[in-house]
Amino acid sequence: SDDTADFLRRPADVAIIDVPIESENGLQFCALIRDKVRMPFIVLSGNASKQAVANALQSGARFVLVKPFREDLLLERISNVLKGKPTIGENG
Repeated sequence: SDDTADFLRRPADVAIIDVPIESENGLQFCALIRDKVRMPFIVLSGNASKQAVANALQSGARFVLVKPFREDLLLERISNVLKGKPTIGENG
């Protein structure tokens, strides 16, 4: 879509995306960012299932935050990504 193409052209240090990770389209979008843009990204999700979180991480997400989450956790994850700290996976 035009929104995806626009997103892929914008330089950024980290992306925060809110996509349905239980859908094939959401996982494809994550893989596109991983493969084409090579930008670290954090996924926000309403799906707390272990499988959905694992799928997002396998698709390249540095972290997955399950909604609702505390704002300070998101800021901490962003800071960790920008500092190049190792990925610890999920949750908040």
